[in-house]
Amino acid sequence: MVVMGRKTFESIGKPLPNRRTVVLSRQASYSAAGCAVVSTLSQAIAIAAEHGKELYVAGGAEVYALALPRADGVFLSEVHQTFEGDAFFPVLDAAEFEVVSAETVQATITYTHSVYARRNG
Repeated sequence: MVVMGRKTFESIGKPLPNRRTVVLSRQASYSAAGCAVVSTLSQAIAIAAEHGKELYVAGGAEVYALALPRADGVFLSEVHQTFEGDAFFPVLDAAEFEVVSAETVQATITYTHSVYARRNG
């Protein structure tokens, strides 16, 4: 199951295939065809728990910032190129998260996919 903010959902334009999509929006009357719409991250977490699913966060920046303090881990792809933008993933605190694995992929645009786990204690 995946949760994303309204603006991220609207930029994609449809639910993601092969998974349930939950849209987080402050707009009480917002609806998104084929998706559950919630107003809090806690509601999205509850929906995932009701279905026995893990909840993955697909953006945007505000949703990442809301979810990171509650995350057990992070799957992070870092593109090795600079782009202009106005939304960014929060910086991971090395005291809170440790790298479990990392793989650099040479593609049209090189990127590194890393898996982080929350440190205990």
